[in-house]
Amino acid sequence: MTTLNLSEQSARQLDIEKRKLEARLLPDIKRIFRNISTDASNLYKATGSLPARELASNYNPDFIKGIRDIYRTTIKKFGFQIRKDIEKKHGLFFDTEYKSNLLGLELKRSVEIIDQNVDEKLEAINNQFATDATLFIANQSEEQAAFIEDTNSKMLESAVIAATLKYNNDLQKIRQDGESDLIFTRNRNSIIASNIKKELDNKAESRSQVIVDNNVGVAESWSRSREAELINDAALVSVTQAVIKVTKKWVSILDSKVRTDHAIADGQEVGVNDFFFVGGESLKAPRLGQIPENNINCRCVASYKV
Repeated sequence: MTTLNLSEQSARQLDIEKRKLEARLLPDIKRIFRNISTDASNLYKATGSLPARELASNYNPDFIKGIRDIYRTTIKKFGFQIRKDIEKKHGLFFDTEYKSNLLGLELKRSVEIIDQNVDEKLEAINNQFATDATLFIANQSEEQAAFIEDTNSKMLESAVIAATLKYNNDLQKIRQDGESDLIFTRNRNSIIASNIKKELDNKAESRSQVIVDNNVGVAESWSRSREAELINDAALVSVTQAVIKVTKKWVSILDSKVRTDHAIADGQEVGVNDFFFVGGESLKAPRLGQIPENNINCRCVASYKV
């Protein structure tokens, strides 16, 4: 069994690459939250109320676009690693024509190709991956945006409650100190609006980070898993005349932060179309389960071999 240079990465290496990508993508999501904060403050200042659900809904298209951008960028980075390794090791070119046009080179195979249908198989893998990725991006971004919308609505409602409570506490203090509350009460909407903005701004960083981290993680895991499945199922023939098969192994970052269930799963190896059993559920790859505690902030990876 040949170990791949790119597709079989340590959890730490992949975590570093993901964090770099997350840092690149974070500003766009933070910008959306800053806009929500400004709109919420302005609305309350003008009307003395905040339609939380409506405002959250208005930003649904922004989050759909933001999540789709995260998925596209992540899949482009992580979803082609096994194919790159096969090109290097076996001379089976998945994008020969593209490389030839891009580099102005005539690329020739340096090995004898046993499977006469290999070109059709390689093209089929590329086409199916593109189709699956398009559907994944469309469907998953809608689902994620709906979840974010619901959470944002609750966040806005909580911000109004906290901002109003702060206003009332400050007003009570003014009165207890024997000071005039005329200006303070006259500017009630403006003061609460300012409090709302502070509340939302304080949450923007952490909310943005969670959204970016989780969605980069999901897209990375899905794209590598799907690529491995397609290659495994294509029955590509290597230069040794053996059919290329893919296996996968659960790899955890075994440090003080790793969850017990994930540490126990470290080294679990299964067929590429089979499931890992981790934390009480079956998962195709890390972060692709149904139990939030298994997915959120998970740093594990699936390591692939052919």
